[in-house]
Amino acid sequence: MKSLFKFKFYFPLLLLLIALIILLNYYNYPSEWNEIELGQKRNLIHQNIGIPTYGDLWDMKGDIWVDDHFFSWHRLDVFYNSDTVVYGYHISIYYGNKTDFYRCSMKSGFSTSR
Repeated sequence: MKSLFKFKFYFPLLLLLIALIILLNYYNYPSEWNEIELGQKRNLIHQNIGIPTYGDLWDMKGDIWVDDHFFSWHRLDVFYNSDTVVYGYHISIYYGNKTDFYRCSMKSGFSTSR
């Protein structure tokens, strides 16, 4: 009977702790990523955010920043037009490891005119 009481007491606490960790990790991307605006130049983005994690992707005209956490990571994709002006960005969170993961979109903005 005592073990059932312990289970009823500790199981909700464990679920609450897991939910709290997931929520805190969800919003834990760098605050500089919120300062991206459509129409900014690429060099201004690099000044505000820093050097991209994957920046040699000029064939797709974009930069990618990755912010790693324990069992998750945030990813920022910024897309430029031919004049190196931002026409879109996308922030996502990935839960899991690098081979098996769940992706959740958080925030994005795209311009209709490129």
